[in-house]
Amino acid sequence: MPQELLYFPPYYVVGLYTIGIYRLFTDHHLRKAVWDKVKHASIRGIAVAAVYVAATYSTQRWFVQNFLLSGYGIFGKKSIKPPPEILETGLSWLQRIDTVEYTTILFILPQLSYLLNYFIRRNLRIARSRAYDLTVQSRGKPDSFWSKGYIEEWEQPPIIKGLNDPKGTKGKQQEGVLSWILWWPSQMVIRHFILIPISPYLPIFNILFTSATRGLYTARSLHQPYFQAKGLTPLEVELWLEERKWGYRAFGMAASALESLPIVGLGFSVSNRIGAAMWAFDLEKRQHRFANGELRKLRPDETGVLGFGKVLAVEGQNEERKLAEKGKLEGKELESNLQPPPLPLRK
Repeated sequence: MPQELLYFPPYYVVGLYTIGIYRLFTDHHLRKAVWDKVKHASIRGIAVAAVYVAATYSTQRWFVQNFLLSGYGIFGKKSIKPPPEILETGLSWLQRIDTVEYTTILFILPQLSYLLNYFIRRNLRIARSRAYDLTVQSRGKPDSFWSKGYIEEWEQPPIIKGLNDPKGTKGKQQEGVLSWILWWPSQMVIRHFILIPISPYLPIFNILFTSATRGLYTARSLHQPYFQAKGLTPLEVELWLEERKWGYRAFGMAASALESLPIVGLGFSVSNRIGAAMWAFDLEKRQHRFANGELRKLRPDETGVLGFGKVLAVEGQNEERKLAEKGKLEGKELESNLQPPPLPLRK
């Protein structure tokens, strides 16, 4: 992948019709390794989900119509105004949609996703690991490529506080809070008592808000194999993430948003591992450029918002290096031209 993509990490998730999905469908060995692991469980899950929808659709439609969309609730009449029977849309081929049907579908899709995930959860975890490992292997690099260790890219790296604190660093504390929020009982409480009242009206907002909240946590988890391959210490991991936290948050938000989509999000959870592996490969190539002296350490005014350096600053370094190399070559040619011609051989 071109190094320019590092300046916009979400491209590894959503670019090229999602890079991960593209590779998953075009790479035969990768596709077969992943599909063979989940196909039988997926078939069982789809069959159970179909029976579940057939058995509960009418009941759930009644619940949506009488509680979520009507003016009545468990404790009596609500003060909100019931929505119209017809939802107007801006799509030319869907000018009028039944609000009850629309909301019922939105209400059922996450349940189907949970059912399918229940059947393939264990195999899906293995498939994700395979997807990452096979993508790394496809790069054809030896283990020594990944084990160079931490190479500092900033002239003035940030100071990480709380590494020896029992509570951990600020990032670790936030990760602990998010892990509680993402625990399935907490998710049930949040979804069924906080988000359901607004989900018929703002389903996209719910996904984006949740994804933004756990963006850094998701990106950190996706790159855990990369940190292990580099052999980073806990301090170096925290320093790495602190320098690139907004880049990781952007990547994690895009990945989390795709994984939050009902049903298809399970497939994106695999393709995101592929995108994370390709991003890790480009990050490591950049680390080698700093180690070899092709790029100098970034000054505080050159680091940029995402932590990968401002585009003009890095490109300026590239131009300086090319001009220096060109000057060396011209100097060697000039030196060779100034040398006197060799004397003829004596007979």
